[in-house]
Amino acid sequence: MDNLITDMVRSFGLPPLKRAAGVVTRLLPIPQPLLLVGPGASARLGEAIGEFGHRKVLIVTDMVIAKLGLMQPLTAALAAGGTRFVVFDAITPDAPIPEVEQGIALFKRKKCDAIVAFGGGSVMDAAKAMLASPTTCIRASWSATSRAGTGRRRSTRCPRLRVPARK
Repeated sequence: MDNLITDMVRSFGLPPLKRAAGVVTRLLPIPQPLLLVGPGASARLGEAIGEFGHRKVLIVTDMVIAKLGLMQPLTAALAAGGTRFVVFDAITPDAPIPEVEQGIALFKRKKCDAIVAFGGGSVMDAAKAMLASPTTCIRASWSATSRAGTGRRRSTRCPRLRVPARK
């Protein structure tokens, strides 16, 4: 494969190959992330989560963010949209593995289908670690194949939504 690409670059030149790659990538359905910035972004995220169709969301944060009430616009928008949520605010700086495991257990016990990380770097890292767990939010779905009577198993991961808190 390495020789094939090198030979193509030598034969056609790099600029035409880059243009061809640009055409191909415009034709492929590449999902674009939703980026919400500015005042009211937390509330708009809560509305968007409701539109995504999530039934229950785990909000991962720390005690300081929770006590300051910074999540209030997000949680109010989630409640107004009919999306239930659970707050996991036990994250400490450089969250140890037992805290992440507690979050995973809460996620499964409360039957959540998405994770929102609301806070700083430790919160973001803990939420990513929760999503990396093989048991978190894998929903098996079956799709028909060309052969009658058989199915193929597909796993889908839950989305991760982040609200970074900057100083």
